[in-house]
Amino acid sequence: MRRVRSNLALWCSLFSAFGCGGGAKEVSRSTLPGASEPALRFDDRRATQAEEDSLAREKEEQAVYLKEYQEKERARAEAERKAEEARVEANRSVGLTCYGKIVRYACEENPQDRGVFPVDGTGEKPANVSFCGTTTLYGCDDEEGKPIIPFIHRRNFGAGPFKFGASGFALAEEDYTVGRGGYVYINRDYTKRFEALTVEGVPDVWSMEHFGEGAAPLTIGRYRDSGKVGYLDLERGILTPP
Repeated sequence: MRRVRSNLALWCSLFSAFGCGGGAKEVSRSTLPGASEPALRFDDRRATQAEEDSLAREKEEQAVYLKEYQEKERARAEAERKAEEARVEANRSVGLTCYGKIVRYACEENPQDRGVFPVDGTGEKPANVSFCGTTTLYGCDDEEGKPIIPFIHRRNFGAGPFKFGASGFALAEEDYTVGRGGYVYINRDYTKRFEALTVEGVPDVWSMEHFGEGAAPLTIGRYRDSGKVGYLDLERGILTPP
């Protein structure tokens, strides 16, 4: 018996880390080679899940933004289409078809060479003229195809250049290269041309449209003729002479 107890004591001293008699002691996982903290693995999973959730939210936000942008673009394109149809119909109601022609700008190194020339090569020009770019200028023909409004006008804020009212007048912007430049009121047979007065560079009839979001444009504007100011209504004609 003494020998058994002695052997047991020996074994207990050799393997004291595991304990004797009362059962083996629990060994910390951190003391075992190659062991890692379970809490760290949990944190890693939690961080990865957070990144995935953030990425999913970002993709969802991008999808919502793209959908809204596409809807706005479709609405804008539809509004532009309707505005262009209304413009074409208004011009036809006074017997005009208005459109643009691509022209080439002459370089302005010499003042006498100032001007534009059709891209198709028609029209006279000085032999020494060189070109510095192209643009599109607008005018109108009558029902028989005869030029009525000269092709010296720009587009208005990206829109079509003319929309003649019931009065037979329209607002237009002359290109300074071939015309006198600036905004003008012209009538459908181009026998009247008045300077259009502006507010901060914007003609009166557009002031509500461009400075008051969602507001309808005006039809009445001021004009100047021979240094005097009068009022013109695009629907009713001249209200007050200058």
